[in-house]
Amino acid sequence: MLKNLMKKKKVLYLLITVSLVLVIGLYLFFEKSSQIKINYNELNFISNDVIPNEKSDIITEGETKIGSNENLLLYYNKDLNYIKIVEQNTNNEWTSYFPLENYNTEGKEANKLIKQSLKELCNLSFSNLKTGIESISSADSRVITTTKRIENGIIINVDFRDVSISLDLAIWLDKYGLCVKIPKDKIKDENEYKIVSLDILPQLGSATKGDNGLIVFPDGSGSVYELSKQGQGVSYPFIKSIYSGQKTDIDEMIANDKNGVKNIALPCYGLIKNGTGFVTFISEGAESSKIILAPYGHITKTSRIYTNITYRNSNSFKGPDGDDLFEYDEGLTAGDLTLHYFFKAKKDIGYIDLANTLQIYLVETNKLKANNKLNSKAFIELICATSKKTLLYKDILKITSFEDALSIVNELEKKGIDNLDISLLGWQDLGYLEVPSDFKIANKIGGEKELISLNEAIKKTGGNLFLNTGVLWANDDIGSYNKGNDIIKDFVDVPLTNKGKNIFLLNAFKAVKRFENSYYNSNAYKNKFSLSIDDIGRMVTYDLDKKKPLTKEQSINAYRLLLNKLSEKSVDTAFQTANSYVLPYANRVYNLADNDSDEMFFDYEIPFYQAVLHGYVSYSGEYCGNMSSDFIKQKLKWAEYGQVPYFIITKEDASELRDTKITDVFGTSFDKNEDLIVQTVNEFEKELGHLKDKRIINHKKLMENVFVTTYENGDMVYVNYSQSSFEINEEVILEGKSFKCIRGGKLEKVN
Repeated sequence: MLKNLMKKKKVLYLLITVSLVLVIGLYLFFEKSSQIKINYNELNFISNDVIPNEKSDIITEGETKIGSNENLLLYYNKDLNYIKIVEQNTNNEWTSYFPLENYNTEGKEANKLIKQSLKELCNLSFSNLKTGIESISSADSRVITTTKRIENGIIINVDFRDVSISLDLAIWLDKYGLCVKIPKDKIKDENEYKIVSLDILPQLGSATKGDNGLIVFPDGSGSVYELSKQGQGVSYPFIKSIYSGQKTDIDEMIANDKNGVKNIALPCYGLIKNGTGFVTFISEGAESSKIILAPYGHITKTSRIYTNITYRNSNSFKGPDGDDLFEYDEGLTAGDLTLHYFFKAKKDIGYIDLANTLQIYLVETNKLKANNKLNSKAFIELICATSKKTLLYKDILKITSFEDALSIVNELEKKGIDNLDISLLGWQDLGYLEVPSDFKIANKIGGEKELISLNEAIKKTGGNLFLNTGVLWANDDIGSYNKGNDIIKDFVDVPLTNKGKNIFLLNAFKAVKRFENSYYNSNAYKNKFSLSIDDIGRMVTYDLDKKKPLTKEQSINAYRLLLNKLSEKSVDTAFQTANSYVLPYANRVYNLADNDSDEMFFDYEIPFYQAVLHGYVSYSGEYCGNMSSDFIKQKLKWAEYGQVPYFIITKEDASELRDTKITDVFGTSFDKNEDLIVQTVNEFEKELGHLKDKRIINHKKLMENVFVTTYENGDMVYVNYSQSSFEINEEVILEGKSFKCIRGGKLEKVN
């Protein structure tokens, strides 16, 4: 009996010892996580958008030429405080004001607000940070402007003296076009009133009734507002934040995804008026900015599109007595703002001409990675595993093992389907959607050895294997982060979460450091697997933690810390949605928006972002073919927008995923989709395979449900969404619900 008692004590001591080790280990892990300190010095990046050197020249009265390049002349009028750009080839003029003599006053005297709005360089919104927001135009007689010459341009200091706020507008020409920069360090608001936001060049290129053309708004793939409808319909402005909402709201993000609301991923906009036009790109400060399309009838009888930058975010709420109360950021949360305006000096341009102009600039300034590998035939996401709750614990549910994936790759190769980009979802120990995840390769689905074999097999076929991962999201039931220190906080300094209080977002800097600590000590890095990263290319977070705040600009710079290091170590990366700051690093883009948000404000959607990428980066759309409610329509969209086919595949039937976090997947079994994949990929390769490295140079709607996309080699891809056939020319008929490439560029027929 004594011996049995001693044995029981030993077992008890052993259990206590093991428990203590586990507790201490977990404590040290979490303590290490919470001890990641934000090094703000690491988050300072040197801009390439440098204001030219000052000159001693004096600005004279009237209109003075202040800059020129091969295509443009730049003028400044000191008396009327406007800038003018002249296209040398066409003598077409673009001004920062709308001439009052051309303004339709309907026989009445224009009021003060209209007169100021028509000629303002900028419009300031300000507050005393206790009450609401007021505004004042740079054209107000109380505002003082002074100037300094710089190489090929000018600096205009705008002094809103009544509210003791001043700032610099640096304006100059480089070889591409017009540059406008507002340096953060030149903003002065040290007294009672503080800057809240600023509209920049709101009347540049403004149109009115009688003008023909369109405005390009970068909602999703791109939207068009036709100038022909000026004065009809809505007169309120359409305003949208770039990249993410101005405030981080998890429930809003989830709802937007479900409802098809798109983000602005490419911070640009364009305007075509009477045959010529320009496109604007925001190279700095986009994350703190909105794009505003103000139609005819909103304040003035002009249609215009411009940038607004927010320097202080605000919250309004009701006080105990029902009074309106306001809360603002204390300091400036935006950095420098730089805009580039590219003027297309030729007649009868279209929106794709604007996309091509922007594409050239992005490639030549290394803001868009020019990839040599553009031979991808399809993008396939393979779901490997996820977690499933049992009565006592979570267990990993295997859906597609690495061996299964290898069998799928081999089976497709036998049928001539190679050069596939394949992304593995749920290859880690915890499975798909269990975040934040580490980089431990799941042994239950094959382990490191089988994953290496799969990677080698895919590379032999000319394809690329991506391990899907994320950086920012966190679930409440995953313990590898510290809820008190690692997640972002809201205006009242409490952890930001969803209504269910089970989803969080990590502070971007801490998330990046956590990711690096895990990744660079993993076999995933040792074996140089490529990565497909879900989140940092589609959202920018804003942490209002009182002790460790992080602005949106700093969050993007934290992403850049990670991406620069991955690039230096030659790790291929793919990004979901692809906000423009990831384009210098992107080997491919997936889930690229292939429509807009279907806002009633706009007339139709266009493949603007696709035209910027095509020929340089392989991309796929956001809707997979085998889960589409109308596969034929989805296939036609791929053809029209220059996308490679996209499928989500599993070895086991998707019904096995019930009672897991993967709730929106169906019809994914490879056995049921193999023929569809083979037929679709072969069809696309036959008709469109030779166009992967070619730029899109035109896109037109020929008639209802019939479109043509033209490539730089002259080939035209006709897409017919209707049931009826369409006569391309006397020799070629395009059947209903089909697409066809006409090689050599025969003229399209327009009905």
